[in-house]
Amino acid sequence: MANSQDWLQEHSATALKRLLPRIETRFKDRTDAVEWQAYTQRIKRHFPRLFERLHGLYGTHYDFYYHLESMLASATEMWLERPAELKALDALREADPNWYHSNRMVGAMCYVDLFATNLKGLRERIP
Repeated sequence: MANSQDWLQEHSATALKRLLPRIETRFKDRTDAVEWQAYTQRIKRHFPRLFERLHGLYGTHYDFYYHLESMLASATEMWLERPAELKALDALREADPNWYHSNRMVGAMCYVDLFATNLKGLRERIP
């Protein structure tokens, strides 16, 4: 018997093979062919990891594949509604997958409970 990773890869590929035509039928005519192809390539690249994580959480539920399709449809709907400048940013980030490692990126975190007790206190401390 194949190991669980092989099983996940096989079922992920099968799920995508079944779901992608349904998503294409529903949404493909709402954008141009070049954008759609880039979007579906991104789905194909990231779907196995998404499938593995979701299957680990919900794979035993009888309606897992229904919800998987629903999530994929929701993600596609949100992508279609995404402004052109953000889609352009997506393309840049896709070309440079480690963009967030750049010295141009700045990140911060604040432990609200230690800094200001609660969110109201945080608002009061920020000019």
